[in-house]
Amino acid sequence: MNYYKFLEHSADIKIKGVGRNFKQALSQVFYAVRKFLTSKNNFKIKKSSLQKIKIKEKGENEKELVFNFFVALIAECDIRQSLPIYLKIKKYQPKKYEIEAEVYLSNKIKQKDQIKAVTYHDLEVKKQKSKISITIIFDV
Repeated sequence: MNYYKFLEHSADIKIKGVGRNFKQALSQVFYAVRKFLTSKNNFKIKKSSLQKIKIKEKGENEKELVFNFFVALIAECDIRQSLPIYLKIKKYQPKKYEIEAEVYLSNKIKQKDQIKAVTYHDLEVKKQKSKISITIIFDV
């Protein structure tokens, strides 16, 4: 049920993350970003060697929350010259559109590609019967 896929886009990367709930769908987009940046799915890295950061974001709605979360993630990775490896969502408040997460970064993994920015264009959060999907485009 939880998965991500890269969708066709002319110049940038378009990702769709699907999960049973918002947290799982957001996590799937996170792991797709990691895959794009590193070309790897699995890592043999001790958590003790990773840098833990906290990202706390809010929005006016779920779309804005997704956008703000990934803007913060890309900025933190860029500032620290590190790659996102693991995500742990500590708190999600759907009625307030707030999220608090721990992100584990590594500067020891070779970066394959770069994301310049997050785009709001075509950003979607779709709720269906038993799943939620998040579709987002990143400028590369």
